[in-house]
Amino acid sequence: MDDIIEKLRLLDYDQKFCKTRGHKPISRTFFAIRELEDEDPELKIGYFVEICYWLLSLSFEDSYK
Repeated sequence: MDDIIEKLRLLDYDQKFCKTRGHKPISRTFFAIRELEDEDPELKIGYFVEICYWLLSLSFEDSYK
């Protein structure tokens, strides 16, 4: 997970994804450990899908240039 977070930071994930969508940056244990007892796992799935969508949109932007 450390490698993934490092690669996201290289893509300016904090500014281009988190700030524009109002999310906090993920920790290296975000998807592995439940942070709160009453935490909804669907929120993490939604966050994962959003990150994947954002990453795919980056690849499409580059292919049209």
